[in-house]
Amino acid sequence: MAIFKAAEIVDMALEIERIGFKFYTALAESATDDEARSTFKWLASEEQAHEKEFWKLRESAGTYSLPESYPGEWQAYVQALVESLTVLGDEEIREVAKEADFAEALKVGIALEKDSILFYEALKKYVPASHHKVVDEIIAQEQAHLLKLTSMLKEVKTH
Repeated sequence: MAIFKAAEIVDMALEIERIGFKFYTALAESATDDEARSTFKWLASEEQAHEKEFWKLRESAGTYSLPESYPGEWQAYVQALVESLTVLGDEEIREVAKEADFAEALKVGIALEKDSILFYEALKKYVPASHHKVVDEIIAQEQAHLLKLTSMLKEVKTH
């Protein structure tokens, strides 16, 4: 049963990337050592790169319009759905950024990537089969990011 269109999933992915960007930017601003600051700046730029890639996917995914009871209802729904994926609102992002050390922050990033992958995998069954390619591309991008973060964490643990 198809409930979502690929474009809707991409909208969710865009919102998740924005949250990731905020998270890594806050970590970079709070970092006390140059290596951590540099890494978090790079991770924030990766989130922006994903967002650009997802905008390309969004353009290829077509348009959709849903009846809204009030202006902005769909955006509010997407945001609520994405926020239910993670507990990292703006305030939580700032708190984690202040308190987490480098390894802990990477672990949070890994958890966010894993949750995102599971989220997209779960939604995929509610998208028409003809739209699976778009969802698969989002998942592949998140998997690549997960591998990078996992590699970074291993490197931190060996030092």
